[in-house]
Amino acid sequence: MGVRCWLEVMVGKFDSSLTRVQPAFSALKARPAPWVEDLVALGSRASVVDLPSTPGWAGAPTADPVRFEYPCASPVEYARWLLDDVVRNGRDPNVLTAYGQATRSKRQALIDGVGGLVSEAHMRLSAPGGNRGRGWHLFEGTTMVDCALFFEAVTVFIEGKRTEQHLTTSTTWHGERHQVVRNLDCPRLPAGRGATRGPLVRAHRGR
Repeated sequence: MGVRCWLEVMVGKFDSSLTRVQPAFSALKARPAPWVEDLVALGSRASVVDLPSTPGWAGAPTADPVRFEYPCASPVEYARWLLDDVVRNGRDPNVLTAYGQATRSKRQALIDGVGGLVSEAHMRLSAPGGNRGRGWHLFEGTTMVDCALFFEAVTVFIEGKRTEQHLTTSTTWHGERHQVVRNLDCPRLPAGRGATRGPLVRAHRGR
């Protein structure tokens, strides 16, 4: 079974993914295994999530094990749920002002429950890649993960916090969409990698 982890790195007010996260994990990439296992074990919850104890449990690195600004689209199932929730419960009209006229008109029609348009939005989500990129039928954008690590049995997402004091707990269209949940919800392992459900590990570093 594959293991999926998410680590939050608190790196200080003036740091950035470019100057902190990328140099650190570029250097780690050149090291021999099992550095990813040591990294996961640093997490503040490592002692309670029952990580494997057998050396080498993470497996070998993939062909491209360290990826920066890794794009992760929301699962189609969640995109459908959010679309239906917007249609069913509506949203504050002010959120539409940030979009162009075409997108604004389509989304207003969805909020108004125009049946044919709702069906079209679901059809777009059913198309290959329908949950990726941007579109009037998508109510959550692609998550750009600061750093993603891919090994045979583990995927680790690194989120470097800079000026933010806290994790985000909502998105424009979903008032209860926590950043941790969003990051855990988005990853999809390549075919043949096994299950993706696994423990949450958050690693904090002092400012």
